[in-house]
Amino acid sequence: EYITPSEGRMGYVCGFGIPASAQHVDLAYDYLNAATSVDATTFLINEYGYGAANDKAIAGADPDTVELLQLNDSAILQSTVFYESVTPEQREVFVSNWDRVKAAP
Repeated sequence: EYITPSEGRMGYVCGFGIPASAQHVDLAYDYLNAATSVDATTFLINEYGYGAANDKAIAGADPDTVELLQLNDSAILQSTVFYESVTPEQREVFVSNWDRVKAAP
């Protein structure tokens, strides 16, 4: 069972980039095409319960998972709370606290 929190479900966006200095742009595009293929994104839905960057993956995904996570309803994105990047100051606090945890007896 999955219950969407009243505050909104948590989500994140990540992606790939190709640097201007890339020497093999064709290979980078081959990788991107493979990573966003129907087979790859269907696997992510079925195995990890991820949303998919490729809408065509939904047709091949487990229908129970699609229904449970409302993956076929793009309106769910309106109530999704996406992670925001941390500032360098916040990162330093996280690292400092983690160092304290690791140093504990």
